[in-house]
Amino acid sequence: MSLLAVYDLDLRIARTGRTLLRDVTVSIERGSIVGLVGESGSGKSMFSLALMGLLPNGIEVSAGTAEVAGRPVFHGASRSYDTAARDLIALVSQNPRAALNPTMRIGKQMVRVLRQRRRMGKVQARDESRELLRKVGISDPLRVERAYPHQLSGGMCQRVVIAMALSVQAPVLIADEPTTGLDVTIQAQILLLLKELMADGDRAVLMVTHDLAVVNSMCDQVIILYGGQVMEVGPTQDIFHDPVHPYTRFLLESLEDHVPSADDISDRVTEASVDFSLAGCRFAKRCPFSTDLCHREPPPVRRSGTRTVNCHHRGVS
Repeated sequence: MSLLAVYDLDLRIARTGRTLLRDVTVSIERGSIVGLVGESGSGKSMFSLALMGLLPNGIEVSAGTAEVAGRPVFHGASRSYDTAARDLIALVSQNPRAALNPTMRIGKQMVRVLRQRRRMGKVQARDESRELLRKVGISDPLRVERAYPHQLSGGMCQRVVIAMALSVQAPVLIADEPTTGLDVTIQAQILLLLKELMADGDRAVLMVTHDLAVVNSMCDQVIILYGGQVMEVGPTQDIFHDPVHPYTRFLLESLEDHVPSADDISDRVTEASVDFSLAGCRFAKRCPFSTDLCHREPPPVRRSGTRTVNCHHRGVS
């Protein structure tokens, strides 16, 4: 059984009925790191917020189910969110400073989370806080716990946020652009830390990113998202060496020269905004292989082994 299983998830704008995510299906096994990749505006962060029950006002789950360790996240005809599921999913924000209270010392924030989420006493929470800070590579937790967020570097703040995410002992960790704004050296340290934390095989990570270099180095599996639709899913190395969907091919075509970010794709294909009202494949307007069928009907799901491609004209053999 998958640790995280999402089936046919739709998100829509309640007022207009416009569908933002359509038929998104994701399965993540225990001990794995899965990359969710797409351009800005592809729906990556909306997907994460839906799993956390933190969707903006006016955006709602209109179809689909989600489970963590067999426990429903969305349930019932109304797709209402089970708030108890928040204990099963932890979020590492792309902006660690924004995730920390600027008026409160780090130690007090850590202790508060542990007392609220794990019902620890004050002394036990303080000891656990220091141990978690050591676990994420902070050699002097006493100094850090006395500091305010503005007194720490971006990389140190990110380590604190990861420690706070680990403190709730959630089986699923969502890392939303966890290295954005960090210099290259600190990025490498944070990514190595996440990989080491997954080594025990008890958790799984959903790495939400537009950085293909991060995906190539970190992820066991990759999900390619465009315009709120899944284009292709499979083992990272299989997709990087043999992309099937036209969008994935465009995304990776310059890989021999450099590993681009997903946003580079806009310079390599016909400029066009995503048409969320399109009945068919949302990549159809930008795809050089599209036909009338692509515009009219949603693409079929073609599966073969560990690979999945959602396309009318391309499939895995």
